[in-house]
Amino acid sequence: MRKLINFKHFLLKKSFTVCVPFVFLNYFSTGFFINLLTAFLTLFTKSYVKVY
Repeated sequence: MRKLINFKHFLLKKSFTVCVPFVFLNYFSTGFFINLLTAFLTLFTKSYVKVY
């Protein structure tokens, strides 16, 4: 029984260590994607305005 509790604790700790960087990476990549999209749109509108 004690082994099971230890295993659960180990699993929780492991999932926490795996989860935190993943969430951080996910958040970072989403922010990066939004920035990229914004930059692309700005560039596109600038070139579009130049044409007119």
